[in-house]
Amino acid sequence: MIKIKTAPLAAGVLMLALSTAAQAASKEIDGYRSERASLAASLPVHIVALDQRVRPQVDFVYQDVTRYMPGYPGGTPQFNSGMSTGQAIGVNVLGGLIASAIVNGAAYSEAKNRAVAAYQPLQQARCDLPVDTPLQQAVRDAIARAPWGAAVAVNLTDGEDDAWEKRIPKDQPRQIFTITSSLSPGLTALVTSVDVAAYAPEGEVKSAWRKKPLWRDHFIVVSDWLDLPPKTTAEIEQLVAEEERRFADSGAQAMVARVKEKGRVGRSSELREAADARKLHEKNLELAREESWSAEIEDQRRARLWSENDCARLRSAIDLAGAELGRMLDALYAQQLPARRSSKELDNAFERPGERQIRALPGGVYVSRNEGGSVNLNFRYSLLPLKESKPADRPAPPSARGADAAAAEHTQDAPTASQ
Repeated sequence: MIKIKTAPLAAGVLMLALSTAAQAASKEIDGYRSERASLAASLPVHIVALDQRVRPQVDFVYQDVTRYMPGYPGGTPQFNSGMSTGQAIGVNVLGGLIASAIVNGAAYSEAKNRAVAAYQPLQQARCDLPVDTPLQQAVRDAIARAPWGAAVAVNLTDGEDDAWEKRIPKDQPRQIFTITSSLSPGLTALVTSVDVAAYAPEGEVKSAWRKKPLWRDHFIVVSDWLDLPPKTTAEIEQLVAEEERRFADSGAQAMVARVKEKGRVGRSSELREAADARKLHEKNLELAREESWSAEIEDQRRARLWSENDCARLRSAIDLAGAELGRMLDALYAQQLPARRSSKELDNAFERPGERQIRALPGGVYVSRNEGGSVNLNFRYSLLPLKESKPADRPAPPSARGADAAAAEHTQDAPTASQ
C-alpha cells in the first residue's frame, strides 16, 4: 500500500488547477507567423527531451472539472493557454499520485502493472531505444532550415532531470521545444510530440510574457499501427512454457509446494501469499491457452513484434517520427500547414485509415498519422515512472552487430538522470 502525504500534493494541484482555469478564460494563444521570423531569430532555443528512452504509456489520467489536463474524450489533445508542457506533466504526475492514493489506487496500480508487463520483453531485447538524441537532432535540423534559425543559439536539456525547468531562465525571452516519445497503451503505436512555445514581449512590455507564450504550436506524430497476427499453436506452447518458467523462477512454485506440505500449520500471511501466487499462475496459464489474444497479454505480444530483428520496427518508427517532425516544422515556417483550428472547436471529422497526412486538430495542434485516429492521444504525458522503467539484469540479445557491441552501445546510452 502506498502512503504519501496527500494534503500538500492536493493543495499544489488545486492551486495549479485554479491558475490554469483562469488562464484558459483569457485570449487564446496564437501560432507562429512569418512576420515573427526576426523575433524568433533573436530568441535562444532550448530543446528539451522529456524521455531519454522509449517508455510505455500508462492508460490512467487524473482529470477533474477544471479540465486542466491536456486532452478530452475523443482523443484530441488540448493545452490550456498558459500551461507549459512541464506543468502538464507535473499535474499528471501529481494528479496520478492523488488519484491512485485517494480516488482509485487499484485502477492506477492495474494500469501500471500492465505497462510494466508489456515493457519487460522490450527491455529484455534491449529495445528500450534512445529517443532523446535522434529527436533533438531532428528538431535542431529543422530549426537550421527555418528562415530565422541559421545562427540561433541552441541549448539541449535533459527533461528527465526534475529541475530542468529551473535551468531555463524565465525572466528572459526564449523559445522552448519540448519533445516526448512513448508507446501508446497496448503498444499499438509510437506517439511522438513536440510542443513549441515562444516567450517574448511584443509591443508594450508586461511581466505576463514571462509565463504566457507569445506563440505556441504543437505537433504529434503517430507511427503506423502495429497489427497483431492471429495466435498460433506454437505461440500458445511458448506462452505456457514461459509462464511455467516464471512460476518456478520466482520461487512461488516452491512456496506453494511448501505451504501444501505444511497444510494449515503455516502462518496465515504465508497461506494467503501462496494462494495468491497459485491463482495468478492459474490465470496466466488460462490466458496463455486461449485460442485468441486476450487484452491482458496482447500488448506483451506486440512488445515482441517491436523487438524482432534487432528492434527493426521500433527503429523505423523513431526514424519516421524524426522525419515527420522535420516535415511539420518545415511546413510551419513556410506557412504551409492546414488552417489552424481553435480550441473551442470539436474534433469530429472522420479519418480514413491508410493514408498519412498532416491534419489540424483543435487548439493549434497538428498530427501526422495514417491509422484513422484509432490511437488515443490522451496518455502522451502519462508515462511509466522511471523507477519502474529501469531494466533488470538481462542477457545480451543476438544481433547482427554482435552482442558485445550492442551491450557497449546500451551502456554508453544509459540514462544518467537520478529519478
